[in-house]
Amino acid sequence: MQKIKLALICIMAYLLIDTSGNAQARLVINGGIINLNNGANLVIDNPNSNAITRTSGHIISEGQNNTVKWNVGTSTGNYIVPFGYGNTDYLPILFSPSNASGNGSFLLSTYSGNSAMNSSYLPNGVTHYNYSGSDHSTKGIDRFWQVNAIGYNTKPEISNLQLSYRDVEHTTLPNIITEGNLKAKRWNSMLSQWDDFSPTSTINTVSNTVTIPSLSSSQHFAWWTLMSMSAPLPVELLSFSGMTKNGKNILSWTTASEINCDYFDIQRSDDAIHFETIETVKSKALQGNSSANIQYEVIDEHVLNPVYYYRLQQVDIDGKSHLSKVITLYQNQLRENIQIYPNPSQGHFQVSIQESNLENLMLMIQDVKGQIVYERAVSNPITNIQLHQAGVYLITLKGPSFTNTQKLIIQSN
Repeated sequence: MQKIKLALICIMAYLLIDTSGNAQARLVINGGIINLNNGANLVIDNPNSNAITRTSGHIISEGQNNTVKWNVGTSTGNYIVPFGYGNTDYLPILFSPSNASGNGSFLLSTYSGNSAMNSSYLPNGVTHYNYSGSDHSTKGIDRFWQVNAIGYNTKPEISNLQLSYRDVEHTTLPNIITEGNLKAKRWNSMLSQWDDFSPTSTINTVSNTVTIPSLSSSQHFAWWTLMSMSAPLPVELLSFSGMTKNGKNILSWTTASEINCDYFDIQRSDDAIHFETIETVKSKALQGNSSANIQYEVIDEHVLNPVYYYRLQQVDIDGKSHLSKVITLYQNQLRENIQIYPNPSQGHFQVSIQESNLENLMLMIQDVKGQIVYERAVSNPITNIQLHQAGVYLITLKGPSFTNTQKLIIQSN
């Protein structure tokens, strides 16, 4: 990957970026086009929202690895990445971050596959384009967007995330898209699905934009798409959370609306991979339908391990099911003190330990069969590791008073 750091430049003509530079200030685009290709990485070291300024012209990405890396850190403001297509189409990504911690960055790119079959040009790490169990390619805009907050201790909250598209990306046959029904969907790399979370989004068919008003830090993943949703989701889940109390785990969730909802399965896992149903709760809605908030609670009294992962499986009256996000509960106030980047990775990754006392810490990696593939005592806050076999792994950090386990995905090269 080529890395470019640009300073104060007034771009008056076409600029092909495929070399390296090293500077920092502001990038001013005034009538020209910056074309990122061959995996070029344009680095913006200035964290201020005016570090990229545009009067006309744009940046062409048109490839998942042709990226703008903006070292935003904890800065706030209204950020605009002036992506575009060809010589005339302007396709900016807008976002307003807040409440972050750590010296993180945003990795951004966007590309079209110029085909109605989105499943044939998926981003790395995205394994399908299914919604409710079937390929949704002909109902999805022919473009993907990467809005990836990386390197943060706490990822930022986002307001007014805006994605732009071209008309041809929803009219190409055999697409069967109603433009006014386009909704934002993001890929959950932990659950390998698009349909676990449906943020509120608003479409403007004149400006060809979809805006997500707010996004919590827990819902940050790398890749976004737009799907034509002709029918409302069976359940609008306002919240799903948990807490530990007196050696028990208390799970609670609230629905804003329910349509033909039959029941909820509370599913638990001790490795974030294999889940089993521990309790089933019937819908409180009259005949499965409600437009008012409904609250639910379940207590898991059989807590034997220091950490458990939970998710909800909502089942419709017709038998279709939908999964929620996964939440993690720790006993003894265990903390999220291990970060893995990048995740997913191509085999080389970094483990960052957010722990003031690095004595008596053990790092262990297991495959899905439980076999230990890596184990060592750690004494540094950052450990670089390489695994050669693609698959799903569990990384466990053990200390004198805590155990923290997270999932790692290694993709094939």
